Amino acid sequence: MKTLYFLAAFVTASSLAPPALNGSSPARVDREHRVDREHLRRRSREELQADGRLNTAPMLPPVGRDSLNTAPLLPHVGGGSLVGEVEVMHYDDTTTLRELLCRTDTVLMVSFMASLNLKQAFYIQTVAQQLEVTWDLEISNHISNYFNVLFPVLALLSTPIAVWLFARFQHRDHEYMLVCGGLMSAWAICQGIPTVATQYAAATLFGPARTLVWAAYFHFFQNAARYPPSKLGRLIGYSNLLLAVVGDLPPIPLYSYVKNQRDDAASTLVFTVIHAVLTGVVLAILVVLVVYLRRQHRRMLERFTIMTTGA
Repeated sequence: MKTLYFLAAFVTASSLAPPALNGSSPARVDREHRVDREHLRRRSREELQADGRLNTAPMLPPVGRDSLNTAPLLPHVGGGSLVGEVEVMHYDDTTTLRELLCRTDTVLMVSFMASLNLKQAFYIQTVAQQLEVTWDLEISNHISNYFNVLFPVLALLSTPIAVWLFARFQHRDHEYMLVCGGLMSAWAICQGIPTVATQYAAATLFGPARTLVWAAYFHFFQNAARYPPSKLGRLIGYSNLLLAVVGDLPPIPLYSYVKNQRDDAASTLVFTVIHAVLTGVVLAILVVLVVYLRRQHRRMLERFTIMTTGA
């Protein structure tokens, strides 16, 4: 089932992935589309929007290899205001796979997904046992059956939401990560509160939240302005390997520790503490990730504004 959801999320993200640069290197794109700076400054925003061409901006000074490098700024015309739809190359011909893996945005995204995958895996593997030691058999069975039915159904039905979301925030990674991560955080918080109502809410939110966050993960990596298509397969492969190790191995010893508690009350307490810690880690990394992507986006817009207005 996990493989099926990975595939569904990947297909959803693939359908909305930003187009590749037709095999052109950033340097070649810059040479082919370089224009006079003063002429570009004199043109109004309305003229740029109506022009319909891409990659017309000249080379800008570097601001740091970790975030934005010396590759050309790529204004995206259409589908919204010009300033709100700007993208910039985050790599060049000399960028290695190791540098991509160690880049701050990559580390934050993979760390967020790894910690989230651990919490998700532990929840899926132990939700029935946790319900049984917390409430009576009738209530626990009802919530478990509710979860087993709603999880795949709502996950599938949430696919159109992912399609709309990535089309709406195509060039604003921080915004779609805030929406997807926020929904997943709502599930994590509800699941960590030991009441019947919150467990029903968690069972309802889990399917859509899981689909959206995994689709956001693949969509993030498939952005051709952020990662080179030639290295995308190895990049996702190494990242998914880390996610699998972190998500699939720890739940086994964690559940063994829970089972060894003296009674149901102690097991319930341990379940609550484990989920609380995992939720705190997920939320902390999500906040740092969204803030970093937001700051990166604002810096990019400031550079573009200075270039086009001469301010």
